Amino acid sequence: MPHKLTKKNRSFLYTNDTNKAFLDIEKAFTYGLFLAHGDPQKLFDIEAYASNFALGSILSQEGDDGKVKPEAFHSRKFATIKINYEVHDQELLTLVDSFEQW
Repeated sequence: MPHKLTKKNRSFLYTNDTNKAFLDIEKAFTYGLFLAHGDPQKLFDIEAYASNFALGSILSQEGDDGKVKPEAFHSRKFATIKINYEVHDQELLTLVDSFEQW
């Protein structure tokens, strides 16, 4: 877990596997495999998720190659009172919150 690296007196071992993972992530960002630029002339898809403690959403669009590619991500924890919302209200809040973010 990455958060364990922030603990005091915790060493980080940079191995060949670590380096390969880093290079794979760098390649995904560099060559556009991770996020795409939207085309305002095409339809967008929104996937919204709500759990008992957080919300998340993905804005995506079909690319010229026919593959759906992510455009943006959004997630956050619910405020304490919103944890008690009904599931359909949490999912609607996810959509509204995502539109405000994007």
